[in-house]
Amino acid sequence: MLVTESLSLARGARCLLTNLSITIRAGECWLVLGENGCGKSTLLATLAGWQLPAAGRIMLAGRPLDQTPRRERARQMAWLAQQDEQAFPQTVLERVLTGRFPYLARWQWESEADVALARAQLARLDLAGLAGRDLAALSGGERRRVGLATVLAQEAPLLLLDEPLSQLDVRHQQQALQVLQDCVAQGTAVLMVSHDPNHAVQIASHVLLLFGDGRYLAGPVGDVLTAAHLGELYRHPVRELQDGGRRWFMPT
Repeated sequence: MLVTESLSLARGARCLLTNLSITIRAGECWLVLGENGCGKSTLLATLAGWQLPAAGRIMLAGRPLDQTPRRERARQMAWLAQQDEQAFPQTVLERVLTGRFPYLARWQWESEADVALARAQLARLDLAGLAGRDLAALSGGERRRVGLATVLAQEAPLLLLDEPLSQLDVRHQQQALQVLQDCVAQGTAVLMVSHDPNHAVQIASHVLLLFGDGRYLAGPVGDVLTAAHLGELYRHPVRELQDGGRRWFMPT
């Protein structure tokens, strides 16, 4: 679905990432971890085509990203940014329907099928009763789930999700993780930023660790997600626990 070839990122004079070469395939879930300011959001914005890399190339479905028309790009890839932007008043349903725009001709209205799909995504995230509410009247966690529902309504085979679980309570975090697990099981590729390495234990097949100084580690969860690597990543001791056949990580 997505390939990076010697991708490098910079912010001003600071090098964030050097020579990232990874391949994200259908049905894989990659979790991106790192300290604040290490370049996680910059990476997703670059992969989405909203920022230019310092060097390297991005291939989307076998085609250079910068040569992929915007409408086709939006049909192949959906991006949930870290901040929820609201330029003008919208209801929850109206926001989720924006996920259908890549499939509409100019001046074409959404069909009944589009509305049904949007409502179905809201229901998956426990938002069915809020469809008519003003988006500005929602809590931060509710708005975050609306953002995720919008991305799901786009029906793209690749999802770039920047902290999709932020501001969510425990129940809704687990609900959203289950929805994403279902997407992955159906062949969707997911690249997701998180601040909790235990999310990798629950959903991820691969992990990308960004150290913020150009270095990275990438690969299968079992190889990359270790207490030693996490301790180096966060510059704080981390220990691994075993429970029910699963590994869990916590600071010491």
